[in-house]
Amino acid sequence: MSGDRFDDPVDALRRWEASGAGWRVAHRSAAGLEIELLTCTGEEVVGAIRSADPRVLAFVGERTRNDDRQSD
Repeated sequence: MSGDRFDDPVDALRRWEASGAGWRVAHRSAAGLEIELLTCTGEEVVGAIRSADPRVLAFVGERTRNDDRQSD
C-alpha cells in the first residue's frame, strides 16, 4: 500500500490504530515520511504510507510509532 491508495492518509492511520494494529515511521526526510503499517502483534509489516502531506506530518509529529506520546 502506498499513500496514493488512501483518499485520506490521516484517516487511514486513525482507522489502523482503532483496529488494534500499529504503525511506525520507517523513514523521515525533507521529502516526507514513509510509515510502515504493522499487524496487530506489531511483528510484521503489511503495507506502507508515503506522504509529504502537511496533515500527515502534523498527525505523526515527532513520534516514531503510534504508541509514542504526541507532544503538545
